[in-house]
Amino acid sequence: MGSELMKKYDVGIIGAGPAGLAAAFALQAQGKQVVMIESYLWGGTCPNYGCDPKKVLLAAVEAKEYAQLLQGKGVQGVPTINWPELMTSKKTFTDPVSRGTFGSVTAAGITTYQGKARFQSATEVLVANERITADNWIIATGARPATLTVPGGELAKTSEDFLGMEKLPASITFVGAGYVALELAVIANAAGSNVQILTHGETILPAFDQELVADFVEQLTQRGIKIVKNVAVTALAQQENTIEITTATENYRSEMVIAATGRPANIDDLNLDALDVEWSRHGIKVDQQLRTGAQNIFAIGDVADTAVPKLTPVGSFEGRYVAAVLAGNQEPIQYTAIPTVVYGAPKLAQAGAVATATTFDVTGWFTYRRIGENVAKVKIATNEVGQLIGASVLATEADQLINYLTNAINQKWTLADAQANIMAYPTMASDLQYFF
Repeated sequence: MGSELMKKYDVGIIGAGPAGLAAAFALQAQGKQVVMIESYLWGGTCPNYGCDPKKVLLAAVEAKEYAQLLQGKGVQGVPTINWPELMTSKKTFTDPVSRGTFGSVTAAGITTYQGKARFQSATEVLVANERITADNWIIATGARPATLTVPGGELAKTSEDFLGMEKLPASITFVGAGYVALELAVIANAAGSNVQILTHGETILPAFDQELVADFVEQLTQRGIKIVKNVAVTALAQQENTIEITTATENYRSEMVIAATGRPANIDDLNLDALDVEWSRHGIKVDQQLRTGAQNIFAIGDVADTAVPKLTPVGSFEGRYVAAVLAGNQEPIQYTAIPTVVYGAPKLAQAGAVATATTFDVTGWFTYRRIGENVAKVKIATNEVGQLIGASVLATEADQLINYLTNAINQKWTLADAQANIMAYPTMASDLQYFF
């Protein structure tokens, strides 16, 4: 904890998640005096109560999924998921994160403060009773799960609650059908809960290829996940051991309700009214150098209102970029193709431009048939000179294949490039040449 009143730093960073940490370590390496302020858990959402613990839980789902796919093909019996044991395993990953991250930050010589930062001016923030000044500030406060603003909305839990629950409810309703709801629904369903998803719209995952989304939703339905479209939740009410969910057309009941209707930016406590900064529910407005309206204040990661996906590696990329700007780089930020994955069963992944693409049904290809895939598809988009510009994948191991394809997109591969690389065989990588 810092102790000097009105101590001045070169750069102040608000938020110690992946975006803020990437900036902090890069700036410290430049020799700058850096101060970092965190109001909750050091390390941020992803390693504490987001993507990392989700993937720990998903490991059990994947083990069960592989066994199910290979029934009648030499594997007998499908394992069950022991939720308490799974959560104990998860804690071995998450429990050390905040303390370990804090230790790494302090060991690097970065000054730390625990508490909420409120801007007093473009160069000064107040944390508790201490005033901290810096020539430049980086806002990296991330986003949080939206709550339900209906009567009884406080009864709904969030993704953080789900990833920390000691006991699996017999039934769970997810309100919302974004990637968070779909991923957690797959986990809960595989672990033995009766799962339903209520969404107010007709289109699910609008940013993804809708042909593959339809196949994805069909696979979830076959696994017993009920998806109800075009319903708006108007109230929640506790009824003994269940929660009654009221909509305009029908009422539903469930032991637990998870609100998964979006992730608004964490800006409420920053006192942005004191600054020349524009913001909305989607985050803080920034320019092509991630500067806000106040030229010495940047916003990165989930709190920034940018057009790119809100993902951990994107935030880290932006953190390193801003550090380079503060070292003299004047180039606008340039994003490479960014892979986005919905970790379901199967997984859905996408990168680049896929508006016009060729569909490959690879269900019968050796790579996918050997593990008993029910459906596996790859969609490939190339430009007029045959360079790969986009890809979508639906498969159990789509998260692996999309990384190969993203690398190929960024390197502007053609068929000749794919054939010029010798890959281990037979693997997803050795299949790449057949997509051109």
